[in-house]
Amino acid sequence: MSYAGCTKPVNVLAIIIGVIVGIILIGLLLLLIWKLLVTIHDRREFARFEKERANARWDMVTSLVVSSE
Repeated sequence: MSYAGCTKPVNVLAIIIGVIVGIILIGLLLLLIWKLLVTIHDRREFARFEKERANARWDMVTSLVVSSE
């Protein structure tokens, strides 16, 4: 009996392992991108906070000098 239309059997284990590894790699890539974006946002926010804190100190000193005169 000959099957002219059939090809070699597919290695199901290789496909399953490939899909699992692909999902894990995509998940890790998404986590790394998320971590990078959060780090950039936090650094910008901290720099803005430091700038506002420095300005707040200057305003406090100015108001003390003005009120003491």
